Amino acid sequence: MKRYLPIPMMLAALPALVLFSCNKYLDERPEKTTVVISSLDDVQKLLDKNDVINQGSVHSLLEMVSDDYYVTSSELSSLNKQQRENYLWDPSAYMDNAWTTTYQRPVYYANIILDQLPGLTIKAIDRTRYDELYGAALFFRSWGFYHLAQLFCKPYSGKNAQEPGIVLRLSAAILDKSVRSTIQRSYDQIIGDLKLAAEKLPEAVNFPTRPNKAAAFGALARVYLSMGAYAEAGKFADSCLIRNNELMDYNLLDSNSTIPFVRFNKETIFYSTLALENIVTMNYAKTDTNLLASYQSGDLRRGMFFASNPNGTVYFNGSYEGSSWVQLFNGIATDEIYLIKAEAAARAGNTGLAMQTLNHLLTFRWKAGEFTELQASTPGEALGLILTERRKELLFRGLRWTDLRRLNEEGYGISIKRLFNGQEYTLPANDPRWVMLIPPSIMSSTDLSQNPR
Repeated sequence: MKRYLPIPMMLAALPALVLFSCNKYLDERPEKTTVVISSLDDVQKLLDKNDVINQGSVHSLLEMVSDDYYVTSSELSSLNKQQRENYLWDPSAYMDNAWTTTYQRPVYYANIILDQLPGLTIKAIDRTRYDELYGAALFFRSWGFYHLAQLFCKPYSGKNAQEPGIVLRLSAAILDKSVRSTIQRSYDQIIGDLKLAAEKLPEAVNFPTRPNKAAAFGALARVYLSMGAYAEAGKFADSCLIRNNELMDYNLLDSNSTIPFVRFNKETIFYSTLALENIVTMNYAKTDTNLLASYQSGDLRRGMFFASNPNGTVYFNGSYEGSSWVQLFNGIATDEIYLIKAEAAARAGNTGLAMQTLNHLLTFRWKAGEFTELQASTPGEALGLILTERRKELLFRGLRWTDLRRLNEEGYGISIKRLFNGQEYTLPANDPRWVMLIPPSIMSSTDLSQNPR
C-alpha cells in the first residue's frame, strides 16, 4: 500500500527556512520521516515536487557573495545579520540555509528514490521508465552536490584534490554519520552520477523541470568547466548542443515588458531557481556599474536584462525564470553551453572555432544590422573576449562565484570589493573566505572539520 507521511508533505508546503531542523536531519531518523515508494508513479510524483526539487533547491549565497551587484549602505543596514556579514565577507559569516536547503531538498528526495527503487517489482515493459526515473534521481542528487561544492569546498585543482570536500549523503538514512569526503572524491561522485544519469535519461521530456540527456550533458559541461578540465567541458557541451542548440533572437522580444523572458523559453534545457534572500532581489540589489557600462550601443541585453529605479540605479530584470517576482534562474540554458563550447575551443588553441561559436551567440543578442563580428588573432585574445561575454550573458545565475574561483586558481588574481558606510571591504584572490563556513548548527551536531579562516 502506498503511503506518504507528514514530513514530505511539509517539505512541499513550507519554505526552505523552516524545513527540518539541522540536527534532526543530520542526527535523527524518526519513523515519521519515512517515505515508502510502492510504484513508479510514486517516484514520478516525488520528482515532480518542483517547489521542493527545482525551485530554491540551490541557495542564493552563490550570488550574494559575488560581484554582480551592490547594495547601498542604508539598505544593507536594514537587512539581517547573516546577509550583511556574507555581503561583506566577514570572517565569521555563515548562512544556515545554504547548507540545509540543498541537503534537505534535492539530495534527500533523490536518496529516497535511489534507496527504494531497486526494491520495486516492475514489469519488463516498465524497465525503460524505471531507468529514466533512476537517472533523474541521480541527476538531482549530483546537481545538489555540485552546488554545495561551490560554496563549502576549495575550487577543484590538483593541489586541492585531497582537501576536505562535501558530505556525500548517498542514502536517505539520516542516522548515517556525516563525514566530509575529499574534493577529489566529491567530484568523482558528481561526475560519475551525472554520466550514469546521461545513460539512463530520455532524450525528450514534457517539461524542463525534468532532466533529460541534454540536461545531464550540460551539467557535465558546467562541472568540468569549474574543474578547469576544458577538453571534457567542450566535449559535453557539444553533446548537449547536438540535442538542443536553439537561441532566442532578442530582436523579437519586448525589452519594455515587465517580464522580458517567459518561463521555459526555448533556451531552457533544465529549469532550476535559487533560494532567494532579500539582498539579491530587485528591491535591494543594484547592478554593478562597471558591468553595466560594458554593454555597448546595439547590444540588446542592456534593455532585456535591466530596468531602472526612480533614483537612476539599475536592477537586474532578465531572469530566465520568467515570473512576475523575477526569481533567479540557475538552471541550464543553451547560451551557457555555447559559451562553454567557445571557451573550451579557445583553451584548446582553436581560435577560429572559439570565435565562430561566440559570434553565433552574439548575433542573437545584438540589434539587427548593428553587430560586427568580434575578431581575435590568438587563442589568448579569444579567451579574453569569451570571458568578457560570459560575464555579460550569465549574470545573476549563481555562476559568477564559481568563475571567479576557478580563474583565481589559474592565477588571474581577481579581488572583489564592497563599500559600506564609507569603508572599503576587500576579498583578495585566494583568501580563505572564498570557501564558506559550515553553519554552527551543523558543526555543533556533527564531527565535521570546519573550513579555515
